[in-house]
Amino acid sequence: DLPARILIPTTNLQQVPVVAALEAVLSGTDISLSYAGTKFDDRLVTLLNLSGPLPKVVQRICAAARIFCTAREGNLELKEQQSFIIELPPIERAVTGSSGGKASNSIVEAISRLAGSKAEADEAGGNLIYTTNVEGQERVSNYLEQLRNGRPLVVLQMYIWEVSLDSTASRGINWKDLKSADFGG
Repeated sequence: DLPARILIPTTNLQQVPVVAALEAVLSGTDISLSYAGTKFDDRLVTLLNLSGPLPKVVQRICAAARIFCTAREGNLELKEQQSFIIELPPIERAVTGSSGGKASNSIVEAISRLAGSKAEADEAGGNLIYTTNVEGQERVSNYLEQLRNGRPLVVLQMYIWEVSLDSTASRGINWKDLKSADFGG
């Protein structure tokens, strides 16, 4: 994690490459910066009146550049894509559909479309694993938020019957006393 005790004074960044912007705010710290290739050279950021604790400033710069920035063990790593793991309720295995092909899990397909890459269901661990860019992660997060808050995920319908023995110790249910209307039919 980045140290929150380091405060960045107010600065303005206008059309500055993201790497140069991060180098400027990290100068004077013992935090290194790592990234692969030159794909970040064309990511320009414009932020005015940027100031505050280092983690907040770095997050704002990375958000403006639409990249993932991960701080680990004194290093800030820049990535265009990142892998995510979502814990899911048990996922049923694919079943053979009426057309003879396999019917797949619709949430896996939905996440794949939203992320822009193939999502994988880890049935044993109950997880969904996918890799995406910032835009894809925003789409997936919005979708999952709508699923969690938009409608009930589980609906239960229950019937409770009381069964008792009479003095003759006969067992079972007297089916003649039960009416089909009692069961919703």
